[in-house]
Amino acid sequence: MIIVEINNQTRARISRKFVGDVIKSILKKLTLQQVRGVNIKKATVSVALVDERTIKRLNKCYRGKNEVTDVLSFEAGRSKEFVSASVDKNYLGEIIICYPRAKKQAEEFGHPVKEELKILLKHGLLHLLGYSHKEMERITQHVGL
Repeated sequence: MIIVEINNQTRARISRKFVGDVIKSILKKLTLQQVRGVNIKKATVSVALVDERTIKRLNKCYRGKNEVTDVLSFEAGRSKEFVSASVDKNYLGEIIICYPRAKKQAEEFGHPVKEELKILLKHGLLHLLGYSHKEMERITQHVGL
């Protein structure tokens, strides 16, 4: 069973079921069995929804970029500078989404906020699974994500 932990630090009303369903759907389409020794069918993923100030601070601290971004991903065991409190051996890592940025991007692209959140969750999850941006393009087209 895939576990999705959600830490919503915003006033946005995003259901745990929605986030969990998106993550599970992506993992199912990829048909992976294991990543870095993690059993995908028993994986745990953390998702945090934060404000612009928080993501800017995290982006500066961990990536050296003093700017707001839409999504950050921290792979468990691979991000030396990010230490997870989780002791779950099937923990993949954390996806941090800036909800106000996601909302702005949804307006700019003319689609619902939930659609933008799906895009950002997919992007963050693929990073947790070890995919680079170039690989993401290929796998997204190949698998139909």
